Parts: sequence; C-alpha cells; structure tokens
Amino acid sequence: MKSGGVLFFLAAALGAAGCGKDRESVPVEIPILMYHHVGEGRGVWWVSPTEFEEHLRQLKAGGYETVLPEEVVAAFEGKGKLPTRPVMVTFDDGYVSTREVAEPLLARYGFRGVVFLITDYVAETAEARRKWDGEPCLTWEEVRRMHQRGVLTFGGHGHTHANLAAHPNSAEEIERSFRQIRRKGGFRPVAFSYPHGAFGEETWKAVEKGGYRMAVVCEDRIARVAQRKDLFHLPRISIYGGIRNIEGGWVRNGEGQVMGWTMTFRGTGQPFRLVLRRVEGGEPLWESGRFRLKNGEQAEFLWGELEGASSGPLHLEIRDGSGLFLWGQTSTFNNLNQAKENRTTLWQGK
Repeated sequence: MKSGGVLFFLAAALGAAGCGKDRESVPVEIPILMYHHVGEGRGVWWVSPTEFEEHLRQLKAGGYETVLPEEVVAAFEGKGKLPTRPVMVTFDDGYVSTREVAEPLLARYGFRGVVFLITDYVAETAEARRKWDGEPCLTWEEVRRMHQRGVLTFGGHGHTHANLAAHPNSAEEIERSFRQIRRKGGFRPVAFSYPHGAFGEETWKAVEKGGYRMAVVCEDRIARVAQRKDLFHLPRISIYGGIRNIEGGWVRNGEGQVMGWTMTFRGTGQPFRLVLRRVEGGEPLWESGRFRLKNGEQAEFLWGELEGASSGPLHLEIRDGSGLFLWGQTSTFNNLNQAKENRTTLWQGK
C-alpha cells in the first residue's frame, strides 16, 4: 500500500544535526534503522520488498539523506558535517537478500547502507555458501564487489554471533571479526553491531581496542553522541515486517463528538502508534505513544477534549512503533464532530 505523509516525528527529534569544532558542545543526533531480512518471508524480522521500498520512498519524500558510520564519527570529531536530515540504514547478519533486494532498491533512491557480517558465516565462494538462521549468507567475493559498488559497506557482527556480554573471550570474538573483514574484504571496517544487542563496559572498550570506531545496539530510540564513549553504544530503531490488519472505529460521547478510537489488531504483534493531526502537517494534536497488541486483541484510546481540534482538515494516522513510517490513515474530516465513519480498515497486508 502506498501511503503519503511526512516523517514529522523524526524531524522534530532531530532538529539541526551537525557538528562544530567543539565536540562536547554540539552533539550528533541521528536515527539508525535496523533491518534483518528484506524478502517474502514470515515473521516480524522479514520486511517485504514492497514495504522496504515504501520506507525508502517516505524517507526520500521527507528530505532525508543516508550517511555511513565514518561520516558520523567524522562529524563528532569536528572533521565533517552531517546533512540536515541524516538517517543510517543498517542490516544485521549479512544475508544474500541485502545483495539481491536491498542493494538495488537503495541505489534506486540514491541511498546507502551498512551490513553487519557474522564473519564465520561468510564463505569464500558461492559453492561453499553458509547459512545463518536457515537463510543463505553473503560470500567474501560478494562482499568485495558490493563494497566496491559503494551502495553498501560492511561492519562486524561478531565472528560467531556469540553473546559478548557473557562470552569468556569477547575481545577475541570482536578482534577476529575485524581482522577477517580487513583481510578478506580488503577494507577497514568502521562499525560493529553487538550480537543480541548485548554489551557491557568491558565489551564496548574491547570493540574500540579491536579497531572499530563505532558500535550499535538495539534500544528503539534516536542515537545521540555527546561524548566519545556514546559512539560505542548507539541505539537503533527496530524495523518490523510481518502481516498486519488493523480495523477501528470512532468512540463518541453522548453528543456525538469523537472522543477517541477503538481498534482490533490481527497479525504478528508489533509496536505501533496512533496520531491525530492536521492534514497540512505540524505538531500532532494527540498521539498514543508506542504500544503493542496481540493477535485479536482490542484496545480503546481516548483523547477527550482537544484544543485546536474544532477546525480541520484532520485525520488519524497509524504509524510503526517509532513513528517514522506511515502505515495508513482515516479519510479526512473537518472536525471531530464531522467524522462520519463507523468502521475503517487502516492498513492490511504484508
């Protein structure tokens, strides 16, 4: 489903991102998106090619520009400046789908991204190709060619995907992944992704000592760098796929005025949020915050009396849990007294 809209949450969170010569005075802020599979699979970590392209289309329409890890590090060190609306697109595990599906779509929109490799699962040739979690991984020959094309670069995701916070020799896991990429990939990797998102004080220090200059975790919020150690645990926003069917209707008071929204969710449980706003943009009149429903679960959201809701045009949006991507919206109405729909299917599909 093609949906319009502006990524107003992201713009508001970012403000003017950049860096001055005083690294402490102007922190770097950037959303870092975390994908896994791009393809027609099942489960929340599979984002379909159609939906992935819709994400890219919305980012492009919102004026966002992709940046790579070295640009974030340079901006923090005062050696460069990020664009006004930066975003980083990352992929964990190093699946073949990053070459077959993600790379050409990124190139189509003029975007770039980062793939984090489990280096023990990167074979030398296609004939010796290995699988992780049942899916084929890239080979070193493919990694070298992709890196040369310039759409995707690569970082480490551990050598064996071990939980580094509990591993008896996490430093060796980290250093070995760095050495493998440098020797077999033919370039020096900049960024590291902690397997399972697990890290501790000693782990991030080992990442820096192991040769990496930046590392990412899974915390579903905007990444901010105010001091050097922040570079080694930058949060990423999880991007989910799967099947969703969301049907809802207005909740009215005794006078017929709309006071909220009731809905039923069917599909694989994922976080999302509701936003009531004017069609022309601006700050939301009301938003639900991030929430998650189980398959078949119902929920009711009440916003009560809202200042500024008497004039429109207005609509209710449904977005992913981060608020970055628009899934669907109700039809436009002039004010909450004129919202005539009783039931509306906001978004359905894969």
